[in-house]
Amino acid sequence: MKIKSLVGALVLGSLAACASHGEQPEIVPKPHTKIAKASILPSKDIPSERDGIPADQTGAIMFVCSGSEKHEDKEVFISKCPSCGELNYFYWNSHNSEFVCFACTKAIDNAVVKCPECGRPPRIVRTRPQAK
Repeated sequence: MKIKSLVGALVLGSLAACASHGEQPEIVPKPHTKIAKASILPSKDIPSERDGIPADQTGAIMFVCSGSEKHEDKEVFISKCPSCGELNYFYWNSHNSEFVCFACTKAIDNAVVKCPECGRPPRIVRTRPQAK
C-alpha cells in the first residue's frame, strides 16, 4: 500500500512541478511550404507560370468513381504529389497525356490515378483549382 501511495505522490508532485513552471510552450513557425523540391534552385518560390500554365490554374486531380460494387458513386481527389509532397499543384500536360506537378515538374504515373477504395481507374479526369 505504501508503494502505491508513494508512486501516486510522485506523479502528483511531477504534475504540479510541470504546471507551476509558468512558461508557455514556444511555438515554432512552420517552414514555408511553397518551396519547390526539384527543378528550381533551393530556397526559390514556385514561379507564377510554368509551361504556359499559371499557378492559379493548378489544383487537385479530381474524378468521379462510379459503378463500383465496393462503394457508392463519389468524387475522388488526389491532392498530394508523391514526389515532393506539395498539395494541389497538378496540371494536365496534353502533349504527353499526363498530370504534372507544378512544383517539382515530375509527371504523375497514370497508374497512381485510381480510386483508393476499389482501385478502378477513372474515365474522365480533371484538375480542380483550390486555394493555395
